[in-house]
Amino acid sequence: MKKILFVFLFLALSLQACVALAEETPVRYEYKIVRLGSFSRLQDAKSNDKLGEIEKLLNREGLQGWDIAEILAVRTTLDPNVFFAVMKRTLEKNEK
Repeated sequence: MKKILFVFLFLALSLQACVALAEETPVRYEYKIVRLGSFSRLQDAKSNDKLGEIEKLLNREGLQGWDIAEILAVRTTLDPNVFFAVMKRTLEKNEK
């Protein structure tokens, strides 16, 4: 009898845990796109200054919870490669 009661209790708790997981809301994100600059500007004589600016920008965004999801290189007529960082962070449960 104790074994049957134990199995029943175990199944009830397992079912309750499965229902709770199924009702949990998925993680939601917000995104932002940040222009990092062009490849030709990074190659010029002051590239260390530009890299320092990019590092400061990324560190500032990171402190606000933003994480790089992807880096994109976009071709333009003026510069063959302009880089953008696609950043994301999780939304709080009460944010929309």
